[in-house]
Amino acid sequence: MKLPSAEGEEMVSFGVMSEFEVELKNLLNSHSKDAETDTPDFILAKFLQDCLLAFNNATISRDEWHGDDLESLTTGGKVDAKV
Repeated sequence: MKLPSAEGEEMVSFGVMSEFEVELKNLLNSHSKDAETDTPDFILAKFLQDCLLAFNNATISRDEWHGDDLESLTTGGKVDAKV
């Protein structure tokens, strides 16, 4: 169910869609990807956004497990290897 929002974004029953999700929804719709699965485009967009977030969390967990210096990796600095 789509409801209008005061901010001009589309609101669905499970929350306000981000600009990325709205653009992704429109892209999915323009390529009729929603029709292939008989799933509304806004649900597919939310699913794909959640997949990206899950992947980001998985890579952070992987890096922590490996003991990578996350601050250095995110700032583009080099990690000093201890010998």
